[in-house]
Amino acid sequence: MSIVLPVGMLTAFKTTGLMQEPLTIYETFTKPITASSFQRPEQHTNINQWINSSFNNEEIVATDDLFLIHFIRNAQGWPADGNNYMSIAVAVDIANASGYVYSVSLFFSTDASSFLILETSEGSYSLANLKVNNLDQLGWPEKEILINANAISENTSASLTWLLYFMFSDAATLSQLLVSTSIVYFNGTTYNRLNIPMKLEVLAP
Repeated sequence: MSIVLPVGMLTAFKTTGLMQEPLTIYETFTKPITASSFQRPEQHTNINQWINSSFNNEEIVATDDLFLIHFIRNAQGWPADGNNYMSIAVAVDIANASGYVYSVSLFFSTDASSFLILETSEGSYSLANLKVNNLDQLGWPEKEILINANAISENTSASLTWLLYFMFSDAATLSQLLVSTSIVYFNGTTYNRLNIPMKLEVLAP
């Protein structure tokens, strides 16, 4: 049995948000990957180092930062449970000159020697004009996890900052973290996507 809805009711569903049409991406921009390496210290160390990648055209300005906060060796208890870990803050800041930000997604993955935990306690993240729709807190080795957030309003700007723990053992000679930011924005005419990939390599002493 099929149900036929009047055209007027279909229009009402679309305008009230009860039924949303799929978003069509007109153009995708992908920045070359920004890669950085860091030699693992022999002991606890405050790192305080920034890794930056930015994009700027006539439509959008986006800045993606990884802030390496500190390294803890063979940490006991949560979150490391005997592993080494590096605490990292990822920060995304967006300004759209000709339209508005639609959504921001961050994809995280590691190699087989490491894993991730996204911190979710109060004060470990901040959002401006964004609301999180989906979040994977724990990323096992070689498993991609994500943070997906939609804009709260049709505003020209949005930002996100999130704390994560990058975990690896003393036995690892090389540990890799990949972070890819995907921004969907409206430029006044079409929806476009901007991808900003970043890679951090932690080398054994």
